[in-house]
Amino acid sequence: MPALVVAGGHDLPYFVDSARHLAAELPRARLVELEWAGHLPALERPEEISALPLDYLWCMTNDLATLMRQAQDDDPLRALHATTALRREIERLEAVQVRRARVAGLAWAQIAEAVGVSKQAVHKKYGRR
Repeated sequence: MPALVVAGGHDLPYFVDSARHLAAELPRARLVELEWAGHLPALERPEEISALPLDYLWCMTNDLATLMRQAQDDDPLRALHATTALRREIERLEAVQVRRARVAGLAWAQIAEAVGVSKQAVHKKYGRR
């Protein structure tokens, strides 16, 4: 799952190091170090912080568009690698949306209908997470 890790340049070194370590350990994480920020950048400059997820999502959209182009490559092996990566991303996105739907109070039957599978299938795939 993608992650955006934000650290303040004027925060204690322990917290900055922890943010760097977290970003390095998480697959598809992006670290943003804000030199002007302390420990609570969202309170210091909320307007700048609110733009960060949009920038990150834009980068992810570009990544998916690149994978779509690569999936149409004349080289079957490159196209297959890109198709596999796209499938993983779509499966991650579906898992996130199912969790969001459950948190919002939607029933398994509603989620199953949206996904296009049986209630049992969607519950089996996502119900134990």
